[in-house]
Amino acid sequence: MLGFDGGLGSRSEVVDGIYTGRAAGPFNYREGKVASMEIVAAELGLALADSWAYSDSESDLPMLRAVGHPVVVNPDAALRAIAIGEGWEIIELDHLRSRLKLAFALAGGAAGAALAATIARARSANE
Repeated sequence: MLGFDGGLGSRSEVVDGIYTGRAAGPFNYREGKVASMEIVAAELGLALADSWAYSDSESDLPMLRAVGHPVVVNPDAALRAIAIGEGWEIIELDHLRSRLKLAFALAGGAAGAALAATIARARSANE
């Protein structure tokens, strides 16, 4: 649906069809993500300088700094501050919480307007 060609994840070692409990490659966290990206980029002949990375967390700083096009999406506070300082693109996607706040504000405003109109009509009828 998103059009990705693939993905990277931490892998577990398998020997004779049995998981050993050991890692089979880099642990894909912080610098480990960069190591995995470098392996895939070398295998496919890709330049990380021409690549894009997206993240919402400061923990992905090594990955974002390893590519030519870092983008932060709904960043945490620490990553937002760094992204602003680095001049990186920041994308804010719609949040359910924001939509609910707006819906409640509109509903409250509509209810208040209806109540005010009802009170005004009642006063007019009593005068």
